[in-house]
Amino acid sequence: MKKLHVLYDARCEMCRSCTRWLMKQEQLVPLEFIPAQNFSALARFPDLDRRELLDELHVVADSGALYRGSDAWIICLYALKEYRGWSHRLASPTLRPFAQKICEMVSENRLTLSDMLWWSSDEHLLQEVEA
Repeated sequence: MKKLHVLYDARCEMCRSCTRWLMKQEQLVPLEFIPAQNFSALARFPDLDRRELLDELHVVADSGALYRGSDAWIICLYALKEYRGWSHRLASPTLRPFAQKICEMVSENRLTLSDMLWWSSDEHLLQEVEA
């Protein structure tokens, strides 16, 4: 595996925040971030369902392997130098159900979480000042 393509919802503040965090980490496997709304994403990965792309995180390896939901998060952690050990722990039979449940809860509530992140962001303060 030489590269991972991370497809995320660019309209979601939480997704954008997570993407920014991932970008700042030292990567052992390069991560390429592609907004799921981007038509080139659909052209590059025509077998993926656009609605599903907006519902949960998808990661496509250069080998063609597809990771969704908690598996996508775990593979992203695997790509990071400081978090590879965590990826192994979360993929273990003991912690995998916990990782899946957490990812499901976050995915189901991400728009509410995004609103909370947006209200705490500097962007919100700047918009208030400009108004």
